[in-house]
Amino acid sequence: MRKDFFRIPEFPLLEKELTEKANVKRTYAFRVLFISIVGLFFLWSFKEFYRDSSYYYGRVIGSEIFYILMVSLFVTLIIFLPATLASSITSEKERNSLELLFLTQMRPWQIIFQKLIAGIIPVLMFAFLTLPFFAIVYSYGGTIDEDMLKLFFFFITSIMQVASYSLMCSVLCAANVTAVISAYFITLVTPFVFIISGILLDRMFNLRLTQEYIILISAQLLISLFCFIISVKYLKISAFIKGPPLIIRIFRKIDALMAKKNAIFGNIEIIKSKENALPYYNPFLWYE
Repeated sequence: MRKDFFRIPEFPLLEKELTEKANVKRTYAFRVLFISIVGLFFLWSFKEFYRDSSYYYGRVIGSEIFYILMVSLFVTLIIFLPATLASSITSEKERNSLELLFLTQMRPWQIIFQKLIAGIIPVLMFAFLTLPFFAIVYSYGGTIDEDMLKLFFFFITSIMQVASYSLMCSVLCAANVTAVISAYFITLVTPFVFIISGILLDRMFNLRLTQEYIILISAQLLISLFCFIISVKYLKISAFIKGPPLIIRIFRKIDALMAKKNAIFGNIEIIKSKENALPYYNPFLWYE
């Protein structure tokens, strides 16, 4: 009993996911590409700000480039994270290996949690790669420690939010394409929802910036928790649902609707099919 209490918890699925990503050369190529783009953009920003005499003093340069770096991190988050996590569960479904995970001692929440952490860690690695740039910017001054902490904490909660609903899309969808499209659609819609909600709350309650920040962070954490619970609840249910992806079902319904509409006008054919075009009586040509 005492040994079990002090035993370090094991995360076999997390270890497997990180090992697979570490063995892929594409992972390191993306990191080199990312740090090269950020580095070039960083040098270009310094050059542009030094051209203007009003930006000569380091305080102004430090504050401006700090926000530019934060924007680059958020763009990386939007581009990279949904594509990574939206295919984490659907890829297991397509390989028919998700059922095998249920045969282990891992519970659904452990599977979701380890998949979530395995998707978040690579994005955090991108953030750690930019720390030298942030150190240079911080040495110029112009940035308030409180603002830096708020932005970094907002970045962490944004990662949790995007990762949570991307993983939820992966659980609820049957194919990679459907899950990725759904995750990117939510990613595009979410900022507008937060902006509209913030404007309405500001008009109703006349909130301060600190209060708006607390509400925003709380909303992100609640959304992350909600998506995590939905993923855990429907993991087993969605694992055994077989059928065509959502997009294919939508196109089939559109085809059936168009066929009904076309029947009203006499089944018009734009491209007429040739009769006996297939070699019914020649099996070798059919095989070819």
